[in-house]
Amino acid sequence: MPSSHESTDAEDYAALVAAVQAMTDTEVLIVDDWHHATSIEHDWQLTQLVAMVPHLHLIVLSRYFAAMDAPVFRADLHPTIIDAHQLRLHLDHTRSIAALRGIRDPEIVREISVLTDGWAVAVDGLLAQVGSGGESVADSSELAAQFADSYLDSIFDNLSRPEQQILLFSNFWGEGTEELFSRETGCAAEDARRLLVAVQKSGMGEWDAQGSRLVLTPILDRALRRKAEGCLDDARLREVRSAYARWIAPKHPIAAARVFLDCDDARSAEVLLAAFADDPGATAGLLGTQLRALSEPELQIAPFLLYLRTLASQLETHGNARVTLDWANRLLKCTSAHCNANGRDISSSALLVSALQLLGSEPGAVAREIDTLELQLHEALDSRGEKTGPQPHLIVTAGRAALLRGRFDSAGQWCDRALERAIEIGTVNDRLSALCSRALLSAVEGHLSLASKTLAHIRALEQQSGHRASGFNALDLELTRALVASELPRGPYPERFSETVSRWVGRVDYWPLLVIAEGRLAHVQRGAQEALQVVSKRLSGLGAPLPSSPFLSDLLSIQIESFRASAGRPSLECSVNGNPSSASFRTLIVQMRAAVFDGEYLSALRFGQLLAECPLSGRMKYEVDLLRAATDWRLGAVASAMDLYELTVRDMRARELVTPLGYVPFSILEEMHSSLKSKLSRFDVGAIPDLAPTLRATSSLRLSNAERRVLEAMNEHRSVRDVAESLFVTVSTVKSHQRRIYKKLGVASRSAALERVTRLRILDSG
Repeated sequence: MPSSHESTDAEDYAALVAAVQAMTDTEVLIVDDWHHATSIEHDWQLTQLVAMVPHLHLIVLSRYFAAMDAPVFRADLHPTIIDAHQLRLHLDHTRSIAALRGIRDPEIVREISVLTDGWAVAVDGLLAQVGSGGESVADSSELAAQFADSYLDSIFDNLSRPEQQILLFSNFWGEGTEELFSRETGCAAEDARRLLVAVQKSGMGEWDAQGSRLVLTPILDRALRRKAEGCLDDARLREVRSAYARWIAPKHPIAAARVFLDCDDARSAEVLLAAFADDPGATAGLLGTQLRALSEPELQIAPFLLYLRTLASQLETHGNARVTLDWANRLLKCTSAHCNANGRDISSSALLVSALQLLGSEPGAVAREIDTLELQLHEALDSRGEKTGPQPHLIVTAGRAALLRGRFDSAGQWCDRALERAIEIGTVNDRLSALCSRALLSAVEGHLSLASKTLAHIRALEQQSGHRASGFNALDLELTRALVASELPRGPYPERFSETVSRWVGRVDYWPLLVIAEGRLAHVQRGAQEALQVVSKRLSGLGAPLPSSPFLSDLLSIQIESFRASAGRPSLECSVNGNPSSASFRTLIVQMRAAVFDGEYLSALRFGQLLAECPLSGRMKYEVDLLRAATDWRLGAVASAMDLYELTVRDMRARELVTPLGYVPFSILEEMHSSLKSKLSRFDVGAIPDLAPTLRATSSLRLSNAERRVLEAMNEHRSVRDVAESLFVTVSTVKSHQRRIYKKLGVASRSAALERVTRLRILDSG
């Protein structure tokens, strides 16, 4: 509703409304932007309008004229009522209006000029007809509507690019009914209804609250009509819709998101993110409805995966847990089915996306999904062989996911497993990823000496291999170095960390680590109270819940319920009778570890008693033995704990396994290790096998390029004939290369050569 600082303006306005009501015998609703549109020479325009009321020639044009910011009156839901003379006046100012709207393209300005001149002539003719008094208001209304439709069609057909159409029609909104569609398309009412439903599903319109009218974006409505008339092909229609959605996104992001859902456009994620900024709830509901209507194969279409992966990192800020969980489940099912069909591991990106959902969501509900996925990964590691087991990058991703969730116990375990797997079969980059994650975990939890040692390993590996950390690994290293420097007397920590935060704080997936790191800085420099203020301010700005961190728990003096506890533990009556699978063992191990980390040592003891009856081997046995040692230590059975710990550590080191960091609380490991320091003096808690001998042994072989290609083919278990054909050489040449390879490796058979290749990771080095 217009407003004025002067009471006379308001009185004039009321007089004008009363005069128009008296003439039209309808209740006139005045458009809100009337005062804004006529602010220039406002008093003069009011005077002129009031003076013209006794002899106004009212015409009824379509609703489209509302976009021109002219003074308009609307009677209920009827088309706009305006003064024809004012219409003519505003047509003369179209160029100015276009300039105000940011239209600078000379071609567009020229076309606007031509078209508006044509419109002005037509309006003059219309005024002459209405001015003769021969037509009623209703007749004038029909005439004006026909004129507006034909004029808009001419604009639509004449403008050369979709963006130009959009610039002219971005604010045009209308309503369509079955009768309208039936009349304009020439089809039966039922067919029209079907068409309306199709339009709604396509994202071009939505039903009103009564379900009786479909509100459409007129530019899209008109595009659909032109396509039905054969004037637009499918490609042109998609182009119009895509360009329209991009252009209106800043002002109408929800409408843009609705249109974009049916467009295969790489920029759709940007539009949807703009929609989130405007109305997170509406956008989440819109996409949730759209996704539920899709089949699993359709979900594999690249744009939808792009939506999910991009929006997943935004949802936690808005705390829409249920929609987030639904999306995560759909993506995981889709990815899982896709990977199974193609013989691949579960997608690491899917795992990371599912983990990101936890931030800002209900912990218990989402944690159950991730815990299930972790159990599947554990089972794969426990049961599959070296060639068929999960690749190192997947385990690294699981570790990073646990780190982002604030489950540092689980993160430590995954980092250890990833490092071992990378040493077994991984590349240099896999080893770097595992080491970087492990270094950050150590630093975040305050084990700075261990973090420093890991950084030294990383530097040595980078120098010897020529590889450098990048991406997530680079961020891990930045945060780790900043945290390690915080404990130095004159370390560059404050400046370096401020730099890191300014560069990375926009990444919502890393905010828990940034919160913890900022808190540590404030705690070291200014004490607990200052740290509390820093952390609280950061959390309030993010609008997300506190991560589960022992440091933050101590700092804020609160008890954060563990994610596993909120997800619920299985009962102790979990049976191990018959022929249990490794998955059932793994479930018991997970629950025992959760009990140890939660300080529930009696529960952990009962889990340990159950697991003692299970036929465990390999890695699972080491896990259980260490958990049992930690439990005995805390319950006072010191001798038993020390014996079991010493035996386990010696056995693991003999097998060149990583001393576990995340299996049991680090404080317990340190206590037990310090008690056995004389016996285990050459072992460090969390020590990492030296990677340098592997690189030196590899470089000393001096394989030729031809020998290396043959060795790679042998490692793929291809026959001599296949190798010869692929390399375009004879069989005898391949055999000659094999003999030289055997000699350099110091072996006498193909199997022995392949075993040594795997153990020394020869093919991983350049």
